[in-house]
Amino acid sequence: MKKLLTLILLASFSFSKDGFVASDISEYFEDNGLILLLIDPNTGKIIKGNKSAEKFYGYSKSKLQSMKIQNINQFTQQQVKEEIIKAKKEKRNHFIFRHKLANGKIKKVEVYSHPFMYEGKKILLSTIYDVSRNDLLQQTIEHYSATLEEQVEIKTRENTLILVTGMLVQFLIIFILIYINIQRKITKKNLRKLNHELHLKIEDAIEENKKQNQLINEQSKNATILELLFNLSHHWRQPLNVMSLSAQNIVDTLKYDDWTIEEIEEMADHIVTNSRSLSGTISKLTEFYEENETNHLFTLSDSIELSKGFLSQPNITLQTNIKEEKILCDRKALVEVFINLLQNSIDAAYKEGLKIPTILIHFQQVEEIIILEISDNCGGIDESIIDKIFEPYTTTEFKNNNKGLGLYITKSIVEYRLKGSISAKNRDNGATFTIRFRNGE
Repeated sequence: MKKLLTLILLASFSFSKDGFVASDISEYFEDNGLILLLIDPNTGKIIKGNKSAEKFYGYSKSKLQSMKIQNINQFTQQQVKEEIIKAKKEKRNHFIFRHKLANGKIKKVEVYSHPFMYEGKKILLSTIYDVSRNDLLQQTIEHYSATLEEQVEIKTRENTLILVTGMLVQFLIIFILIYINIQRKITKKNLRKLNHELHLKIEDAIEENKKQNQLINEQSKNATILELLFNLSHHWRQPLNVMSLSAQNIVDTLKYDDWTIEEIEEMADHIVTNSRSLSGTISKLTEFYEENETNHLFTLSDSIELSKGFLSQPNITLQTNIKEEKILCDRKALVEVFINLLQNSIDAAYKEGLKIPTILIHFQQVEEIIILEISDNCGGIDESIIDKIFEPYTTTEFKNNNKGLGLYITKSIVEYRLKGSISAKNRDNGATFTIRFRNGE
C-alpha cells in the first residue's frame, strides 16, 4: 500500500510547479467551488477536505479527515503505474483515477496536485474534477451521434433510392418522349404520304367528276334533242296533215272545178297559217339552241310557253300563278327541265287514260331562292320506286329501252347547271316535283 501511495505522490511531484504558501489557505480552500483535498505525501492521509469535497464524497468532515487517499482511489498498483506512463506520454499534468464515494458509487475523476508548505510541512493540494458526467455526456453524445449517423445512413439510403428511382423515372420519361417523338415523326410522315395520296385521289375524282358532268350534260342535251324531235314529230303531224289535205283539195278543185274561189282561198289560208305556225316553232327552236350556255334574264311565262310548244301532246290544261316574273339563270337548262317534267306528266296521263291532263306550276321566291312546284293529276308515282325515281334506269315501263333516264337527267341538270335541288312526292291523286335554285346563280 505504501508503495502505491509513493507512486501517486511521485507522479504528483513530477508534474507540480511552485507551491502555495500557507497564508493562501484561508481565502482559497474552504469555500471554493472546486473539490479540494490536502494530502500528506508520505502517508496518503487526508489532512483536510473542503465543503465541496465533503458534498462530493458524501463523508462528514471528521470522517474524511480520518481516511487516506488509498481508501478512495480504486486503482491498483499496476493501474497507477500505467496511468503515470500514459500521463507522461500525453504530456498532461493530471491523472485520471476512479474514486469511491460513501454510497459505494465509483466516479471517474481528474486529479491535479500541487505541493506547497503547510505548518512547516510539504503537503499536496489536490484539485478533483468529476468527469463521470462528461463520460455520461460523451456516451449520450456517442449514442445520439450513432443514432444520428444511423438515421443519416438510412436517410442517405432512402435519398439514394429516391435519386436512383428518380433517375430511372427520368430515363423512362426521356425514353417515352423519344419514342413518342419518333412515332410522331413516323405518323407525320405517314400523314403527309396519306395527304398526298388523298390529294391525288381527289384530283382524279374531280377530273372524273368533270368528265361525268360533261357526259351528263351531253346526255341531257342529246336526250332533250331526241325527246324534242320526237315531240315535234307529234306536234307537227296535225298541221302538216291539214296543209297536205288543203293542198290536195286545191289540186282537186283546179282539176274538177267543183270549188268556189272563196273555198280555195280558205284552204290556202289554212296552209299559210299552219306553215307560219311551224316556221315560228322552228325559229324559236333555232333561237333557243343558238343561245350560249350562260345566265340570261328572262321571264318564266315565256319559258313555259316555249316548253309547251315542244310537247308531244299540246292538248293539256296548264295553270300557273306566274305572270311576268323575271329571273336570271341558265335558260336552256330550265326549259329542258320544264320539257322533261311536263312530258313526264303527259306520259303518266296517257298511261292513266286521261285525254287532257291538268298541270299546275306554282312560283314562289324566298329572298334569293326560287321555288317552283310542278303538280299534275295523273295518278302519282308508284310508292315502291318513289325514293329511287331520280336514279338511272328507274321506270315501270320496261318495254321501252329509252325510258328510265329522263328524271335522272333532269336531276343532273338541276344540280349541275342550275346549282339547285329537286324532290318529288305524291299529293292529291298526282305527283308534285319541287325545284329550288338561287336566282342569279
